[in-house]
Amino acid sequence: MESKKRRAFFQDCQAVSEVIGQMLVIGIVIIAVSTIALSVFSECGTMKPAPSTYIQEKIDTKTHCVYITHSEGEDINLSAIKIILMFPNGHRDEFDNSNFDHPASVGLDDNVFAVGDCIVINDVNITSGIDIEMFYVYTPSQLVIRHIVLHAPTNTTPSTNTTPSTNTTPSTDTTPSTEVNQKPIANFASNVTKGYVPLDVQFTDHSENAIGWSWDFENDGVIDSTESNPVHEFTTVGPYIVNLTAINKDGTNSKLATINVIAPQVPIADFSATPTSGTMPLNVAFTDASVGTPTSWKWNFGDGKSSTQRNPSYVYQSGGTYTISLTVANNNGTNTTTKTNYITVTNPPLVANFFATPTSGNNPLNVSFTDISTGTPISWTWNFGDGGTSTAQNPSHKYTGKKNYTVSLTVANNNGTNTTTKTNYIIVS
Repeated sequence: MESKKRRAFFQDCQAVSEVIGQMLVIGIVIIAVSTIALSVFSECGTMKPAPSTYIQEKIDTKTHCVYITHSEGEDINLSAIKIILMFPNGHRDEFDNSNFDHPASVGLDDNVFAVGDCIVINDVNITSGIDIEMFYVYTPSQLVIRHIVLHAPTNTTPSTNTTPSTNTTPSTDTTPSTEVNQKPIANFASNVTKGYVPLDVQFTDHSENAIGWSWDFENDGVIDSTESNPVHEFTTVGPYIVNLTAINKDGTNSKLATINVIAPQVPIADFSATPTSGTMPLNVAFTDASVGTPTSWKWNFGDGKSSTQRNPSYVYQSGGTYTISLTVANNNGTNTTTKTNYITVTNPPLVANFFATPTSGNNPLNVSFTDISTGTPISWTWNFGDGGTSTAQNPSHKYTGKKNYTVSLTVANNNGTNTTTKTNYIIVS
């Protein structure tokens, strides 16, 4: 009888031991799956060795939210934390304490993220089945202190209560986070690599896998910007070695490039004109092509006339060849260029012509003559056909005999003469 009792006792003990062992295994698996340690940074940016902080992230594709729960460990100062979500299509969202949602039920105290608290990131464009990279950035040093990959489940059960509390877990399942080890590759471009002081340069980041940026525009060890695409003004002359350090949680990588900032120079005058030849009157458009940033212009058109416009137009009224000069200036000095016989203006052909009113009538007949010659004549000689003459451009003449009269006009200028004759042009009856 005593032997049977002893065997039963040992059997009971063995059963209890098996149950306890199974519970310990389950507990270890649950802790391993549901919590991931996050090292906490102090205010000065150095890592505290202990204690660790355990947080858990979950995706809810039904509500388009990401839930972050503080499970165990030290409080976190949210004012020094930025969260970045990177999507497979390259889209990027950033969140900080100004747009975290703190449900009232968890009792979140200002910037302190303590055990039992929950942060909700709302309105996240989550598609079932995608992987989202999640970065925690410690903003004082721009260091990535945590980097995980969250998997949006393909099968989501709607939840009637999507706001988690200290005793509530979001209703959707989450595939365990996966750590990614991928160092950044720094790369960038600039809109200019050389120019006159002061020089504004737009830098554009082309780094891969970067989550933070440190720009040192003089390569002197001083960080000048932490923006991804900064603009910098170089105010002194010299070559500058620009250093970009790309950052993520797995390390850093740097790239160097040179920007040459040169001193302003004395301008160098140059110009063109359209057209450079033609018959008078010739309208010519002059175009400044000077380099070195001139601030004033002085044109000489070769006929005694001038202009201070940058791109003037000028009308030549006389035939000839004209030498043009342009003088440009700025605070550093002046420069002049001259183009000899650059503009050629020719006179149109000289052709005599006229008409009269009236051309017939009773004796005596008063007739008015009008010159319509082309080619810019400068002198006129009329022969009225009755022995009378005139040197006026548009004369009048009185005919006193009954007959037909032949009239001629000779015009002249510096290029020659031309005569036209109209036979029996005036008829007096």
